[in-house]
Amino acid sequence: MCKLRFQTDNGSEFIGCFRDDKTRDGFEKTVGGFGSDHKRIPSGAWSYNSDVETVHSTIELEFFDLENFENVRDFHQRTASYQAYYNIVRENSNKGFKSPWQIIKEIEPQMDIELVRLPPIMLDWVGPDYITRDELDLRGYDVPWFPF
Repeated sequence: MCKLRFQTDNGSEFIGCFRDDKTRDGFEKTVGGFGSDHKRIPSGAWSYNSDVETVHSTIELEFFDLENFENVRDFHQRTASYQAYYNIVRENSNKGFKSPWQIIKEIEPQMDIELVRLPPIMLDWVGPDYITRDELDLRGYDVPWFPF
């Protein structure tokens, strides 16, 4: 299996800082803690993350600009459904009319489809008060109740 590598731009949320106290280098430490590498794109090389920017644009136009959500649960469920559709079914004309899942299978045939079925996580819920949200019952049906 191939080793996981994160590629990001040079935003402070990814590179942290170089202060002596190292108080803002959490992303690289977290990635490294999982045995992954973190690669930064060269400064000014915006096209290196063009796939990510394309996904963001496409999802805005095809999903967020068209949908209205009744509540947080509805938002979470629809977002999870769209993400699964996007990753497994939706063909991309700029990628030879293949879905992300088809591309992954060509590169790594043994990869489990669960990789592209990971549901979105409400980042606001991950933190010290995450476990107290049970009275609201706002979780998605595939999202673990308490992150491990």
